Amino acid sequence: MNNSPPESNFVENGLAHLTKRAHLRLGLLQEPGEGLVCTMAVPFQVATGVLGLWVGLNKTRTGVLDYAAGADLVWSQCGAGEQLLEEKPQCLPLFRNSVEADPISGREAIFMRFPAAGGFVPVDATLSDGARHPAAGTGFAFCHVHALPLQVAGGASEAGSEGTWVHDGPVYRCMELRQLRFDGETFSADAVKRFHFDELFPGWMISNKAMTPAVMSGESLLWPLTCRRSLTDETEDRFSTQSSIGVSRWTFREDGWGIEYIFEVEPAFEGYEPSMVRGPENCLLLTARRKGKGNVPDKFGIPCWQSTDDGKTWSEAFRVQNHRADSPLVIGATASGSNFVVANLYAGGMNLRSPGYSRELLALWELKSGLDGLGPATILRCGQWDFGKAPTEHGWKLDHPSTCIIMDADGNQRTLLTYRVQSSDENRLKDIGASNCSGVHLEEINL
Repeated sequence: MNNSPPESNFVENGLAHLTKRAHLRLGLLQEPGEGLVCTMAVPFQVATGVLGLWVGLNKTRTGVLDYAAGADLVWSQCGAGEQLLEEKPQCLPLFRNSVEADPISGREAIFMRFPAAGGFVPVDATLSDGARHPAAGTGFAFCHVHALPLQVAGGASEAGSEGTWVHDGPVYRCMELRQLRFDGETFSADAVKRFHFDELFPGWMISNKAMTPAVMSGESLLWPLTCRRSLTDETEDRFSTQSSIGVSRWTFREDGWGIEYIFEVEPAFEGYEPSMVRGPENCLLLTARRKGKGNVPDKFGIPCWQSTDDGKTWSEAFRVQNHRADSPLVIGATASGSNFVVANLYAGGMNLRSPGYSRELLALWELKSGLDGLGPATILRCGQWDFGKAPTEHGWKLDHPSTCIIMDADGNQRTLLTYRVQSSDENRLKDIGASNCSGVHLEEINL
């Protein structure tokens, strides 16, 4: 295990690996009476020359740090050259907040929908024998939901535009799933199906999604999840926040995509926000964020696990400490076969207010060829350099990275990176709305 701080190519390479910025920034969306800003996007291949994005939404000017407001599915022609997206991509709303009866308290509650992601089989996908994939043009979208009871007289509360909610007991949490189809021009989605954490797959508590799209495996899709085996005490289990990482195998059935099996990665690792990608010799590589408050082990580290049997068993490839800030990270691949991790840099010695928690610097590390560690860090984006002075003294957040390889209209494979840009206070303070830079940015990585 390497506990030394990371090397940095900050001076030598600067911003060398991001050479093409998207013509379109997925920024502020306007709905009747709503100010919604894109807060995360997970890219995926719809078809050759067609890019899809699961886009998470937040509300602005709410006085709440992260007021989640649902998710959309956005798709666009992906041209050659610098044109990664059309100026006006098509959009299908998938999930939105609602006010319903809280199953625990019986009171009215805001059902808050968090960013979505899932899996999709491209329209022109084929199997290893050249036959058309039997589920081509289908997929699923998946989001988690928190029910927050509306405020009654007294009690601590947080304010939001749908009302005021209170945290005074167990929070009802569930998952929502939608089946997707693409007919070559447009997307459609089946009705929302709701599952409690212990209902989607028997014997498992599933509480959150991955940071990357599902990976194809023959006729199946493999997708990492924040999950764990169910406890013996059912009452305690339903409200427990313990979690680990598993890899789910999804198969296509008459009623759409569903989980066939879940493979444990490392039960002792309490983590969330996993991501997974193909690595050397078609192995699977996975990383995840360490869960826990305070100075827990691995909080600023980057772990990586490897599977050579399509996710059935896992072993640790490497684990490095004091490399990244306590924020989401993602593992990715390039068309040339190299792998990398993108996360916020642990900026010790860089004169930032909180080096382990700052999201001002977005960095990339290439995996070493033997999968025994990481190369030096390269700064991809710096908030003040790239977006100027932030609206408040707390600076910028450049976070929530996601990545995938897509094939453009000319048949070129391209490695895309998405990440969020926002000022640190724009959601927390009611008098500061979204900045001109706020939203999801889409770029191409060239290694």
